[in-house]
Amino acid sequence: MRVIEANHGAGGSGGPAGLRAVAAALPPGSPILLLDAPADAADRRLARLLLREAAAFGGGEAVPLPGGEVLIGGTPAAAERVAGELRALLGLAPRRLALPEALPLLDSWLPQAARPGPAAPAPGWTSLQAECDGRPLGDLATLRLFAALSGGPAVAQRLAPRLPPLAEPEQRAQQREWLCRRLLQALTSPAGLAALPPLRPRLRLLLDLPAAGLAGGAAMARLPGPAPIALLPLALLADPAAFAARRAGLEAAGWEVALCADSPAALDWPVPPGCWLAAPMPEAPPPHLPERLIALGAPPPWPLPAGALREAAP
Repeated sequence: MRVIEANHGAGGSGGPAGLRAVAAALPPGSPILLLDAPADAADRRLARLLLREAAAFGGGEAVPLPGGEVLIGGTPAAAERVAGELRALLGLAPRRLALPEALPLLDSWLPQAARPGPAAPAPGWTSLQAECDGRPLGDLATLRLFAALSGGPAVAQRLAPRLPPLAEPEQRAQQREWLCRRLLQALTSPAGLAALPPLRPRLRLLLDLPAAGLAGGAAMARLPGPAPIALLPLALLADPAAFAARRAGLEAAGWEVALCADSPAALDWPVPPGCWLAAPMPEAPPPHLPERLIALGAPPPWPLPAGALREAAP
């Protein structure tokens, strides 16, 4: 997957002319999805994230433009799936077509999509970082227990940053990153450990880790108990090279790796072999489940597969 950063001048393969040339060179039947830019800035950020995930899993290319978003190439199934998610989650109506029949529409749509829309208000990043940096260690994290059987004893514990609800996905992701860094630092010092919820030494550790950097991973692997599981954000898969490097470093330090998501929609995406997937469960059982599953939140009304971890009573 590539994310083409569009160059809106006359030259550059990322500009409208370059995008049109890419579309003309794709095999017949290749999908293209055109989305007018949502008026709400938070909706646009979420739409862009969904399109990037679709490109990561479907093999296409996500192209952000000032006045719209494009998903081009890849598998038709990935384009159809993300079009449904955009409709269901945001009420958006992307146009999904096949090439080369879509070229005339692309020609008429690109000029308007290349024009920037009204400037969105800048998010309060400074105040958000100040809140994350200044939060007392005692309010930094929550500890939840997990069982391997419904009603069974706890076999694992998840230490995760305490994340208040934020409307904007990019702010929530950055807040998670900052708090995970602080959490990892706290776990490597006696004073930090004393301020956090007490870990149970015989239970496996599930730890939310930052998406950037490997500092602290080796130190955490020396904690007593079974091999810990690192929970990384699912969006890290949008950069396969970064994910591969992160995973290799953690596994070399004795960790197993899980991808963590906030939505049951993550169950629709393929998980790299050997990885866990941590996500909330839907009301109805999905047609396929990953081999290594961590069910977050309330247990579903259907039986989880053997070996899945599920939240348990404290």
